[in-house]
Amino acid sequence: MAEDVDYFAVARRNDGIVGAELANIVEVAAINMMRDSRTEITTDDLLQAAQMEERGMLDKKERSMETWKQVAINEAAMVVIAVNFPDLKNIEFVTIAPRAGRELGYVRVKMDPIKFNEGMLTYGFFA
Repeated sequence: MAEDVDYFAVARRNDGIVGAELANIVEVAAINMMRDSRTEITTDDLLQAAQMEERGMLDKKERSMETWKQVAINEAAMVVIAVNFPDLKNIEFVTIAPRAGRELGYVRVKMDPIKFNEGMLTYGFFA
C-alpha cells in the first residue's frame, strides 16, 4: 500500500460491505496495480476497485455521440435533483462510464439509513 492511502475515503465509500467484498476490492486493486507495472496500491486503485465491485466491469461497447450526450444530460439532471432534495446533498460521485449489464451512467449519493432503505423513504423519514 502506498503511504498516502486515504483509508477514511475508502471506508466512507464502502460502508456496509462484508469482509469477502473488501478482500475482492483489495485483490482487484492489486491486479490493476500490477497491470500498470507499479509497486504500490493507491487510494484511486481502491476506489476504482470498489466501484467495480459495486457496479460491475466497464462496458466497452461502441456508442454514438448522441447516446453519450443523452447519458450526460440525464446524469446532470439527477445531480440537480439530488442537490435540491434536502436529504440527498452528499453526492459521492457521478459517472457516465457504462457498466456491463447495468445502467449507462450513475449518480451515487450518501443516504441516511434511517430515512432511506434501498433508496426508498422509510417510516423513520416521517417520524
